[in-house]
Amino acid sequence: MNLDQQIAEDLERIEEGYRDALPVIVKWRRMQKLLDEAINQIKEKAIDELSNYPKSTAEINGAKLEVRATAGRWNYKDIRQWAELDAQRKQIEEKAKQAYNLKMKGIEAFDEETGELIESADYTPGKDTIFISI
Repeated sequence: MNLDQQIAEDLERIEEGYRDALPVIVKWRRMQKLLDEAINQIKEKAIDELSNYPKSTAEINGAKLEVRATAGRWNYKDIRQWAELDAQRKQIEEKAKQAYNLKMKGIEAFDEETGELIESADYTPGKDTIFISI
């Protein structure tokens, strides 16, 4: 039985109530971890191989592969003006969070220095998920 069939069978058994989801999700997470580790071990070799194809692009086993550079990163932390504005942003965010928490209690938040109403941040709660340590 190939992997696609095994997964389809697991899904079917869970949906029909013949199998618990928890052991399957643990099994799949182990498989995912093994595959991620294996991919990382051969990624550089695969990039080297792909660079031999025209435009570093190939179609293999129904999948399109291409070499792409990840986005570079800018670091502004050593720019004094940016650091000052970033600190102000963090203060505004903290006040907006506090204003939200007070708003949930039916209380309006006002800036102590200016007396102005502090606008509250919007909050979207996170969804429940499963953390699996292997």
